[in-house]
Amino acid sequence: MKYESDIEKMEVALEQAKLAYENDEIPVGAALFNENDELVVSDHNRRELDQDPTSHAEILVLKAASKTYKSWRLEGSTLVVTLEPDPMCAGAIVNARVKRLIFLMRVLSFFLKNIFQHLQIHLQLLHLYH
Repeated sequence: MKYESDIEKMEVALEQAKLAYENDEIPVGAALFNENDELVVSDHNRRELDQDPTSHAEILVLKAASKTYKSWRLEGSTLVVTLEPDPMCAGAIVNARVKRLIFLMRVLSFFLKNIFQHLQIHLQLLHLYH
């Protein structure tokens, strides 16, 4: 089946995220499509199910696709993920030479971390001047 639009591709990843949620996992889903917009593989977070800290949806999809193609080079592929990849997954995506990445939501932790850092600086300044 050919998935012509990014929305159709994201629906596959969202279905996987729903499965993750139903299994008490963080609801993240991922799907990899080839250069012809055909689904290669999809999966969801499985850290609790597998008891493996690296069982993120993106990593599982990249591993399965690499086995399918018998190559770690996934050039020409599109990876669709429901949440912005973390540093571990982003590194794997770059190393796998994925051509295109689509994600639905940004991770708020980066923004929250910056807010807390600024708040901490302001609190330290307040302490210095009181």
